[in-house]
Amino acid sequence: MQINSAHDTPLLSALEQLTPHQHLCVIYEGPEERFAVAIPFIRFGLDRGENCIYITDDGTEAAVREAMYAGGIDVERAIRTGSLVLKKKETAYLKHGSFDPQWMWSFWSDAAAEAMSQGFSALRATGETEWVVRGAPGVEQWMQYESRVTHTLTQYNCVVLCQYNRQLFPPELTLDVIRTHPLVVCGAVICKNPYYVPPDEFPKPNQASQEVERLLNNILAGERAQQTLRRSEDRLRHIIDTIPTMAWSLRPDGAVDFLNQVWLDYTGLSLQEGLEEPTRVVHPDDLPRVMKKWLADMAAGNPSEDEMRLRRADAEYRWFLVRSLPLRDEGGNIVKWYGSGVDIEDRKRAEEALRRSEAYLAAGQRLSHTGSWALSLSSGELYWSQETYRIFGFDPAETSASVNETFLPRIHPEDRPKVEEGLKAAAIQKESDEVDYRIVLPDGSIKHIRDVVYPVTDEVGEVVERYGVIMDVTERKRTEEELQRSRDQLRALAARLQSVREEERTKVAREIHDELGQALTAIKIDLSSLSRELPADQKPASESILKLVDETIQSVRRISTELRPAILDAVGLVAAVEWAAGDFEGRTGTKCQLDLPQEDIAIDQERATALFRIFQETLTNVVRHANATVVSVRLAKEDSNLTLRVHDNGTGVSEEQLSAGSSLGILGIRERALLLGGELTITGDPGEGTTVRVRIPETIPPKDIK
Repeated sequence: MQINSAHDTPLLSALEQLTPHQHLCVIYEGPEERFAVAIPFIRFGLDRGENCIYITDDGTEAAVREAMYAGGIDVERAIRTGSLVLKKKETAYLKHGSFDPQWMWSFWSDAAAEAMSQGFSALRATGETEWVVRGAPGVEQWMQYESRVTHTLTQYNCVVLCQYNRQLFPPELTLDVIRTHPLVVCGAVICKNPYYVPPDEFPKPNQASQEVERLLNNILAGERAQQTLRRSEDRLRHIIDTIPTMAWSLRPDGAVDFLNQVWLDYTGLSLQEGLEEPTRVVHPDDLPRVMKKWLADMAAGNPSEDEMRLRRADAEYRWFLVRSLPLRDEGGNIVKWYGSGVDIEDRKRAEEALRRSEAYLAAGQRLSHTGSWALSLSSGELYWSQETYRIFGFDPAETSASVNETFLPRIHPEDRPKVEEGLKAAAIQKESDEVDYRIVLPDGSIKHIRDVVYPVTDEVGEVVERYGVIMDVTERKRTEEELQRSRDQLRALAARLQSVREEERTKVAREIHDELGQALTAIKIDLSSLSRELPADQKPASESILKLVDETIQSVRRISTELRPAILDAVGLVAAVEWAAGDFEGRTGTKCQLDLPQEDIAIDQERATALFRIFQETLTNVVRHANATVVSVRLAKEDSNLTLRVHDNGTGVSEEQLSAGSSLGILGIRERALLLGGELTITGDPGEGTTVRVRIPETIPPKDIK
């Protein structure tokens, strides 16, 4: 399979693996080739947290920025954070008006120290060199400088990439470039340079003789390397033929071109038979799946791993773990596939046994005093633990676990359909599940069971077994039922208490209004008559007494109204809500916007009182907590429900405040609603206000209070 050369996978991989103290060059023939190396070189440095320097030539900075953006680098952000520095040659190579190697050593030393002091992991630099060809003062020392860079970098935490345009540099100078760099980017590959000349040998008067000596040594070393390679290949071939592992290789098109001796001995096929038809040893049931996966991996060029059954020479099939790995050339093209197969039959059997054991053990350890079970979907075999037999009321010594004969007959008739439906779906249900059901024991007693079920799948993902744990939750169910009955009784008592309190409030309000109010009115009348007969000098005192009596009458009326607004009984809920809103607006200055029915809502006194008290408590909470300027109120009949909605534009309430449950006012509102079969919802966000919505059914649902 061909690799898209535009991605230059081997080059990018090599650039990503560069480390400090390395000195390399790229000899390019055009901007695209140059940027294909320089831009990833910088990008990898930025990704690693290194301080990156790019030294530009005359007029190239804009092109460099554009190439960096195209290469995925956020240039402005990198410059702003100090991670990337763009320098011109005049501020780096020619800072003092001429090229000075000694200045450059100081430059690298200071730059590396500055990078480390700022918290960068290393310094990474690359520079354009076309200006060298155009000439500059001191440029004759350039190659001497390049020959010393490699040695200098060993002292600093720095990696440097030098850029050379092959079309501009004469061959003689390009040859010196090659000699001064240990690593050279050539053909989209970073190569270790066999022609690199150490700095203490470059240049010298006897360079020619030394060059001859070096070339002869390289020739000799190359021959020795070839001999070593041949010996290594011979040893490797011998090892492959003797290791207890099946091995083979394939051409890029998938044709087999090598089978080791173990493969031939195991399958009993000749070399020719194996090369021509290698898949004949794969189990027929596995072959379609194996070929589909292999062809997909081969097309994608990905390493492949699979488990399959292979036939031995004696016709027995055993499980093998088969792996295939592609070998690529320097351009990323696949030139060979290598494969190996390891016998895992014993491991598969051990894993199967271990899988069952772990399932039972995990189920038993998950909860103490619980039963465990397992069901094989293929054979129908049912396994029960001792605790499961006890929970179901069976003697293990006298009963064989069976779905139809033992398990299902114990299920309560009303719960049996859902249990049977679960058994039918067992073969396709691949997620864990929980089911509650009742069982009926021989003595007629009933137990409540919670069954937690888990699937077991085979290598292709099919469910082959189900196991689970059962818990006897009878006592918990009874406790929950008792608790619910207690809650219902408590709620009934609370409802009765609310009713008695409202009756008492009505009675007290009436007595205060009728008796105390009338008495105060009579006193006022008598005082008024007496005041008219008093001398002029005593009238101020009598007027003060009359004023005090008037204030007392008003207080009596206010107390009577707060205890039980007469308007609620006389006119109805709508008028009472309108009155309460007006009173609230007059007392607090908070504007109330009302959306009320045109006519009164015909409901019983209990629900009218509950809604009115809920409205009063809601307004009280607005005053205490909301800091609102406007409150919107809506009372309506929706379907068969009565709905009261109060929204304020105050500070709002958070989910944490609501979940804390610390507000007695909210608890009282919620309890009033629940007593009538209704519900309360409170929503809001800090800064956006709060909405209280109460829904009460027109007809009070019957209560089963025991």
